[in-house]
Amino acid sequence: MLISILIVTVAFALILVPILPVIGGKTDAKSAKKRLCLNLSGFGVMMLIGILVPIAAFAAAEGDAAAATAAAGISDKAFYAISAAVAVGLAGIGGGLAVGPAASAAIGAMAEDPSTFGKSLIFVALGEGIAIYGLLVAFLILFVF
Repeated sequence: MLISILIVTVAFALILVPILPVIGGKTDAKSAKKRLCLNLSGFGVMMLIGILVPIAAFAAAEGDAAAATAAAGISDKAFYAISAAVAVGLAGIGGGLAVGPAASAAIGAMAEDPSTFGKSLIFVALGEGIAIYGLLVAFLILFVF
């Protein structure tokens, strides 16, 4: 339990430490961007290790599935939760990538011609639908299996 709390604390520190000088106005944006990318890479490596270690323990236990999950320390519900989180996270990222350009283009079109509001709203809503589909998949994973 203590190790997991330490890992989460270090993970948040990797993200927050380079942002604090920028908020205080003590550094320029270029060096802050470089440090943030470096720390996000470190965060990604830590998350990859945190995912691969239980999977390696799961693969090391040959034989029946109950012994493998006991060796890895992960139950079936944990795998369902991880897959639901990945579904929501990736759908949220995809929705954000879709809504960003669509919303800015919609605002520009409405600034020139206010009658395009309905068409613009449809394009933005289509991008938001991606995130809703990810949430639907997560609910199916969590409550059907």
